[in-house]
Amino acid sequence: MKTALFVLATLVAIMHTVGQVSRPAQTQAVDAVLATDGQLDRAWNSKDVDALDRLWADDYLFIGWGGEIMDKRERLAAIRSGKFQVQSVESDEVKVRVFNNVAFLTDRERIRTDRGEITVRSTRAFIFRDGRWQLITAQKTQIGSS
Repeated sequence: MKTALFVLATLVAIMHTVGQVSRPAQTQAVDAVLATDGQLDRAWNSKDVDALDRLWADDYLFIGWGGEIMDKRERLAAIRSGKFQVQSVESDEVKVRVFNNVAFLTDRERIRTDRGEITVRSTRAFIFRDGRWQLITAQKTQIGSS
């Protein structure tokens, strides 16, 4: 019994430390992810498709509030074609968690599009590659209409 408790305590301690980043590095990473997310919001609001192309990783995957799945190429094509137009994005309730070179951001967004305004919960995953943070996947769930 004592051995089992010792093993369990050791596993919990290891799991707690794996993937964690020191506090100063954590703060810097959170700030950098928030800055990248702010660039994404500005790119959406100014319809800067070239900036979105840079900020999204090449293996980016999007899952929309209607359940649609698009890769980077498909999503950029939809935006460029005018098929879907975001007029503005406003975020609040933002939380960021960083695990080494991966970060998760959750928030609530109010999105105005050519189809109307919706409110979603969003989860975004960022990856740190080649000296910068990029969005690798995003998933949105509609939580209500504004």
